[in-house]
Amino acid sequence: MYRWYVVNTYSGHENKVKQNLEHRVVSLNQKRAVRQYVVPTVTVSEVKDNMNVAVEKRTMLDYVKLYM
Repeated sequence: MYRWYVVNTYSGHENKVKQNLEHRVVSLNQKRAVRQYVVPTVTVSEVKDNMNVAVEKRTMLDYVKLYM
C-alpha cells in the first residue's frame, strides 16, 4: 500500500531535492518503492512589460511530496 510522505527542504531548493531523491532511488535500485515525486506548483499569469506571462509558483513552500 502506497502513502504520501512530505519532505521538508530549504526554501528554493525543492527542485534540487527532487532531482537528488530521483537519483538516489535509482542508485539504490528502489524504483518500485517510489511511485511519484511532486513539487506542488500552480501556473499563474502575471503582467510584465504589458505582456501576460505564465509563471509557475510553488503552493507549498519548503516541501517535496513523495508517493511511496
